[in-house]
Amino acid sequence: MTFNIFSCSFRIRAARYSFLFFILTGASVYVYAQDTKDLPSLNSIRTPNSPAFSILGVQPTSVERPNTPADIAVALDNATEGFKKFPQNFSLEFAPYWMTKKPKSVTWQADTMRTVGQSLFRTFSVSAATITKELDEKELRGLSYGFRTLLFSGKTSKKSIQRIHEIERELDTLARHYSEMALAEEAALRNELRKRLKEDSTQEAKNNTLKWFNAERTRINNEKTKRINDEAASAEGEKEEFAPQREGFIVELAYAGAYRNDTINTSSLRKGGYAFWLTPSYVKDDYSLVGVFRHLKDSLSNKSTEFGFRFIYTQSRYALSVEYLKGHYQSETALPDRERFSVLFEYMLDKNLWLNIGLGDDNKNIQSNNSIFSSIGLKYNFSRKRYSF
Repeated sequence: MTFNIFSCSFRIRAARYSFLFFILTGASVYVYAQDTKDLPSLNSIRTPNSPAFSILGVQPTSVERPNTPADIAVALDNATEGFKKFPQNFSLEFAPYWMTKKPKSVTWQADTMRTVGQSLFRTFSVSAATITKELDEKELRGLSYGFRTLLFSGKTSKKSIQRIHEIERELDTLARHYSEMALAEEAALRNELRKRLKEDSTQEAKNNTLKWFNAERTRINNEKTKRINDEAASAEGEKEEFAPQREGFIVELAYAGAYRNDTINTSSLRKGGYAFWLTPSYVKDDYSLVGVFRHLKDSLSNKSTEFGFRFIYTQSRYALSVEYLKGHYQSETALPDRERFSVLFEYMLDKNLWLNIGLGDDNKNIQSNNSIFSSIGLKYNFSRKRYSF
């Protein structure tokens, strides 16, 4: 997720007096800008991870993610107090395929390439959400559902496969090292045991020696377990840093629907809109091309259709991209269609801090004059991957 943490806008005639502030805080310059709502960002139109949350406009602080069908039943039972009441501010998300026994037999080598059927089933997820709020002493309710899947999911990238092999070799080396170390310590301990038993002249002394041997063997095993646990914790940290990436042709699909009541009839839910997302992309090495399409209808029969593309060239410290986005709107307020074309350059100043420079044509009302814009600013990136397909 990327947040614009510094922003300011002003007209070109004031730019010469504010150049230092422009560089330090980030700014946007608009010429002949129209008084219409801006187009959304391209990333906000992409297929969401949880469509049900998106259509309802909620960002839950906690989400139920059951691992078995029984967990789903328990979560629903708790949320509805035994299926007796409407769940309040409830969020649920699960992947049916990973609840079955089949995934246990799937190795990473078998998942490198997927058929269309395998891609659909392995990436299919279901989400649901509810929201309740008080308005004029009446309870307004909202319920949404959605699904997301990948029609095509490309293949595991060469860099990811190389990294997986490196991790396997590292784990094999550690396993051999611990085995050899444990065997050496066990052998030394047994030699010491034989030596002491020969020197012991009484049965009591021999018993004490055996007690010592058992205590030492327990200590060695505990130390070995601790070392293994420490390495496992370290490996878990590396796992968080490393997630296998896929490349090639990828197509994401999602759909969500919503139901809401109104202030007149609060006892029943009515259809409250729907949304459909399609995000095709192609990823190869440092180059990426992603397309976006979103069709949205709300409870007031307002419709919007937005589509566009972005071409991205990335390196470790910088990224260059070209973006086009167009929006078509049908509503009671008769909003005009809008489109935007821009060129973006991003440079990494620090691990998560990026300098962003943009230049383009923001034609928000395609029936009016064009709007040329430029921008410069700082963005702080909280996610581990800046671009993910």
